[in-house]
Amino acid sequence: MFKEVMDEVWGNAPEYLDIDKYYLDKFSADDKDSSGRYMFYWRCGRLNKETVNKFKPITQPVKIVYREWFGNFFSKLRVMQQRAYEYMLPHYDEIDINDFKLAKRQYFTKKPMWTAKWKIVDLVAATDISQNQTYSVTSAVLRGKYIQAELFMGRVSYLVGDIIITQAGNILRPSLKNNLPWLTEDTVDELHEKRMKRLKREIDDLPVYTLWDTYLIKIKPNERETYYYLVPTSKNFSW
Repeated sequence: MFKEVMDEVWGNAPEYLDIDKYYLDKFSADDKDSSGRYMFYWRCGRLNKETVNKFKPITQPVKIVYREWFGNFFSKLRVMQQRAYEYMLPHYDEIDINDFKLAKRQYFTKKPMWTAKWKIVDLVAATDISQNQTYSVTSAVLRGKYIQAELFMGRVSYLVGDIIITQAGNILRPSLKNNLPWLTEDTVDELHEKRMKRLKREIDDLPVYTLWDTYLIKIKPNERETYYYLVPTSKNFSW
């Protein structure tokens, strides 16, 4: 409607440039794995060998750029998490948070690896629900961090330059508009280049940030707009 008014007043108004979509498309190839998915296997990369608690935590919500696959992907993930929550519901009093944790030494796998003992091992093995989601949801419940109505993105996510890498390896792109003060359309090209070099161990001067126990929140302020935010719920390191 705004463009129609501009066309009527000035004639031939320029096309609106969505800066987030522009950089989403520009860096698309760098954000995908060899199969074309927006994934990053931090478990076989540099992040796996670094000390996670040395990174500065982000505690405020971070607005995320929408992608077409959000709806289908996240609805499936939500169903899986709900199944995991309900499956473990009768057993939360029978297991202990110290009986399992995300393994410090990770290997090249499709999902993060956990170390576990005692009863939770048998419970996880007795269901077809994703092992990673079962461990992840159960850990959040036992630590008092699980919000059943929202989508849990795992114990830790990493902000590296111009992208956020979740515990499961999803790549999410922060918006460049009214968001993180150091990540804007004026700095994104430089941060992207530094991100690529840092992950390849070519440089060390790019800070990495963490987001702990983060949820993906969908907000619809009106009937025309939908926003997505990653909202951390804690800032203290502990597996």
